[in-house]
Amino acid sequence: MAQTLCPACGHSPIPEGAEECPVCQEPFAFLPTHKKAKNRFIDRHASEESEATIFGGAVTGEVSAHPYPAAVVLFAGAAIWFLRASGIVGSFQSPGWLYGVVAADLLVALVLILNLGPARAIAQLAMIGQLGLTLWLARGALWAPMHLAFAGHAAFALLMVVGEPGRARRTMGLVLGLVCAGAASAWMALGAPPQAAAMGPREKLAAPGAGFTLLLPPEWTSAKPAQLTAHLKLPPPTLSATTAGFASNAARAVGLVVVRNDPKAQLIGTCQTLHQDLGGTNTPRPISHRAPDAFGGAAAVYELRTFSGATGLLACSKLEDGRFVALAVLSVNPDAEAGARAFDDVGAGLSLQ
Repeated sequence: MAQTLCPACGHSPIPEGAEECPVCQEPFAFLPTHKKAKNRFIDRHASEESEATIFGGAVTGEVSAHPYPAAVVLFAGAAIWFLRASGIVGSFQSPGWLYGVVAADLLVALVLILNLGPARAIAQLAMIGQLGLTLWLARGALWAPMHLAFAGHAAFALLMVVGEPGRARRTMGLVLGLVCAGAASAWMALGAPPQAAAMGPREKLAAPGAGFTLLLPPEWTSAKPAQLTAHLKLPPPTLSATTAGFASNAARAVGLVVVRNDPKAQLIGTCQTLHQDLGGTNTPRPISHRAPDAFGGAAAVYELRTFSGATGLLACSKLEDGRFVALAVLSVNPDAEAGARAFDDVGAGLSLQ
């Protein structure tokens, strides 16, 4: 039977025996199949994106469809956390459990690549936890460049796994995440003690205005606040107080000396308050350990255990000129004997003027 109406363009009448429309040239015999194929591939990019979000027969999102940018940032995160935990660069006396962050970053990166389980949700929780951990370790020195770099890395990694990130957000997160990782490595290296510290002269910390000099033992160096906050809270700064920090990779220990020009300070009360300000978690009770010789006779010594598990001693003295002096030294490991030895080694080099 002759066609009287073209199903493609609606032209009519159709000459009897015609195999295609004289107007649109669409073939009548293959029109349904041809139109179906044409509609299916009318947007090749959309088709590829649709197929890219299918993994193992399950529909996924942009994060699982394009896991490699986020995985690269996570691998970079594992590298910088390994450098921080191992102490290869820097002298931050980081707790050993930071290796767990290294393992977590590696595991989450593999989960994203293999699209195992709720990969995106796992990555989001891991990055939120890592950002919170970074800020917790940075307490007391939040604006230190190294801590800002670690926080920035975690924030950009989180940005790459939240919602359905497009190509622009993935690229931005990849570039800025790697920049933050590189900056963190650089700042850790800048904070590292000189390689010849163990063989060279002992470092001296001096504050003429506060009236003290501290000759550190071999393999001990001065430390910035960012290198101490993993184990010590820094006392609140005041106009009348001077604080100097120090650390040792070899001894796995950190410490600080505090001098306050405060005639009203009481030996016991002020020392117990300082114990709390430093992050002490144990009850401050005086012990019979010997104080540094520079303190003279009026001194009190307390065991100090902090939130990280670090253990050591805190000694305080009230001098005749009204100054309040305190020395705190902690072993990063929960080893009271190691903390006491480090305290004695450092205290032997303290002199007061």
